[in-house]
Amino acid sequence: MIDAERVRTVADEVLRAPAYADLRESPLRRLVTEVRSWIAEQLFDLFTGTAAASVGLVVAIVVVLIVVGLGVVALLGAQRRAAADLVVDDVVDVTPAEAEAAADAALAAGDVVTAVRRRYGALLLELEARDVLPRVPGLTVGEVDAAVAVAVPAVATAVTEAGDVLADIVYGHRAATRADDARVADAVRAVRSAVPRRAVVA
Repeated sequence: MIDAERVRTVADEVLRAPAYADLRESPLRRLVTEVRSWIAEQLFDLFTGTAAASVGLVVAIVVVLIVVGLGVVALLGAQRRAAADLVVDDVVDVTPAEAEAAADAALAAGDVVTAVRRRYGALLLELEARDVLPRVPGLTVGEVDAAVAVAVPAVATAVTEAGDVLADIVYGHRAATRADDARVADAVRAVRSAVPRRAVVA
């Protein structure tokens, strides 16, 4: 008669031998295997049937948003480059005080656009009178900003902001406000305060 207990004991001893060590699965290994199987099932479900269609729709929307975002960035860059190329020739054969008086008169008449343009002209004349800018026709806002950044960095921010205001109004066709005129006036005062007159520009 076969002793069942003896058979079980012998089988256990055989399975505990080193040759069978790799066949025994630890609880941790079983857990990892189950988790891996679950993830594989979820991915399979995701990319088949209606779920796949949803993923495709989301991907398409994301791609469209990225393309639109890049387009907006490119457009803004083009506008900024155009603004930097804005030629400022509004003041000819006048003094800074006369240009500023013309700005004040335009502001009093409610013509804020002309006020901003004339006041920015006064700013350029002040910079010319201090040898920061040469008196040459066809200077652009970008050239003004670059020259001021090198020669008098202390007022570079104020001058750049004034140029941005002018460009937004002229190129962007944005409605001018008294606050815009005030920002340009701040730049004029900053230049007068921080940059001494060094020579009279011919």
